[in-house]
Amino acid sequence: MDAVIALPENRTCRSDYSKDMRARSLEILARTVMAATDPRHSKSRIDDMIHDTGQAARVANGNLRADQARTRNPEPVDRDKFDMAPQQEV
Repeated sequence: MDAVIALPENRTCRSDYSKDMRARSLEILARTVMAATDPRHSKSRIDDMIHDTGQAARVANGNLRADQARTRNPEPVDRDKFDMAPQQEV
């Protein structure tokens, strides 16, 4: 049993859901981004992240080709912090 569901305060929570509910959740997740934040980020770093997110959104929405997108001072991804496994079709 899932550890969260096993908690006494969660016993009345719904644990069953239909496949059509899952499809909507996956649709929402497909439009999300994960941005690594840190309270030590400078204002300029945050501004760069906002700019880069906007560029990614324009590419995702088809308003900009990927080769036209320009990022500002991108930092490498810390693979220890993120699940970098390829997504699988559900």
